Amino acid sequence: MRAKGVPKRSRRRMSATLAGRLTSASRHLLPFVVVALSLALYGRTLGGFFQADDFGYIQQIADWGEKEGLTHGLAEIWRRGRPTGTNAYRPLAVSLFTLEYSLFGTRATCWRFVHLSLHMASALLLGLLARRLVDGGPPRRGAMIGTVAASLFILQPASPEVVAWIATGGDVLALLFTLLMAHCYLQSKGRQDCWYAASLVCCALALAAKETGLIALALLIGLHAAALVEDPKGRSCGRWALVVEAGRRLSPCLVILLGYLALRWQIFGDPFAVTSGTPQARPLEAAWWQGRMALLWQMLAPPVVAESRLEPSIRWISAALFCSVLARALVDPALRRLLLVGGIWGISATALLLPHLYLRGWAEGSRGFYMIGAAFSLCLSASALPSRLRVANAGIWSTIFLLAMLMFVQQQRILEPWVIAGRSMRSLPAEIARVAATLRDRNVLLTPDRIRGAYFAQNAQGSIVSPPIQERRQSDKVVLVIPRSVKKFFEAQPVPRPSWCWNVRESRYRYLGEISSAVPDWLPRLQRTLRDAGCRDFLASFRSLPRPLRE
Repeated sequence: MRAKGVPKRSRRRMSATLAGRLTSASRHLLPFVVVALSLALYGRTLGGFFQADDFGYIQQIADWGEKEGLTHGLAEIWRRGRPTGTNAYRPLAVSLFTLEYSLFGTRATCWRFVHLSLHMASALLLGLLARRLVDGGPPRRGAMIGTVAASLFILQPASPEVVAWIATGGDVLALLFTLLMAHCYLQSKGRQDCWYAASLVCCALALAAKETGLIALALLIGLHAAALVEDPKGRSCGRWALVVEAGRRLSPCLVILLGYLALRWQIFGDPFAVTSGTPQARPLEAAWWQGRMALLWQMLAPPVVAESRLEPSIRWISAALFCSVLARALVDPALRRLLLVGGIWGISATALLLPHLYLRGWAEGSRGFYMIGAAFSLCLSASALPSRLRVANAGIWSTIFLLAMLMFVQQQRILEPWVIAGRSMRSLPAEIARVAATLRDRNVLLTPDRIRGAYFAQNAQGSIVSPPIQERRQSDKVVLVIPRSVKKFFEAQPVPRPSWCWNVRESRYRYLGEISSAVPDWLPRLQRTLRDAGCRDFLASFRSLPRPLRE
């Protein structure tokens, strides 16, 4: 008797339909995952105000509007770079700030939303790049790899200040145009193609956003290296022919890079130094490389500032996943492509970062970990490629999920000071106006430069108390003093000064009384007063200063 049930042909048709629906759903899952994770992590920062260097940019743009005009000011930035004494040539970032100021004024929430949107666009482009690199296999596999790459990039706690701090918009723009350049380059068919011209434009814009745009060429080299290893045509026509073709296609990008270095040489006199304290590279000295590698290993623990640490569990799990990728790269061509592109991109970014790391403390180049995080997220996403063993797949996916959870918790912990600093800074201008309006004499406002590691008032002392942040100019009544300037300020003016200190928990200034350096033990007495007034962030920053600045 014939058994009842679904015919074999119908079961195959149903499974094919289900697989097609799953593939379609996974392809559309990427943008929803990117938006959901970004808002879950950085949604709290949208309510914060401007911080630190943000005020300097706003003040500069406002001065342009009052004097020579925004167009003339931007033209000078594109021609001469940022006029702050540093070797920073980032005209595209300043152009973005100028556009935001013209559209939104000093509504910081709108500025932050724009920067978060650019970060989400970078994550989406990274996921699409990972998907393109594994094309040729099952469609669902490419969609899954793209989602994992974008998720790991958003969750990586290497440099959250790039998204939480408006002044670092250059890093976001550099990565965005680097990824756009890669997509346009892959879409092009030759040097006469409009997509190829678009890739050259994106390369130039990445360099104009920030110095980390130099790594864009490394990403293109990684793409060609993957084609050289995996392209079957290379075995028939010769690998040297592929190398010559790669050099021919990369030559315009190399010309743009050399032109950028020549421009920096003309403007600053040094094409490689970014900050005044950037040490000179000494690649022939073994001690220099040993010091750089030791510092790099330390920076993997506190990648952005000393308070932002990658937990050891995150490092060891990432290392285990990377070892699994290396082991499986011998048999899977798609995995080799991901590993080659992400590895060459990440190693080049790390090599470019090394000369800009100080042997002691934090440096400008440490925010380059934002692009390094994107490169190594691309590498780690290869671990999600399914294997034939179901047990191995379950173990790998469990490890990826555990890593994602640990990254999420760690990044929430790192972002907490930035959320507190942003909310506290929103109350600061109103408090300055209140103190200045109630008193006649000039008052000293002791203000922390950082709040638990997050930038607060450093580099912003003059701009906070002047337009366009304040409706009325109050600089003749109050003076902001950060911990680094306390000893020098009071010793230069030993007369008693009415002094206030910023209390982060209450988001207001607490009156400390009159402080004078004429008293022999004035400094220990001031520290006791700060501790009693609850100004712990100012006191902590003061104690962390080098000994000559405190004594």
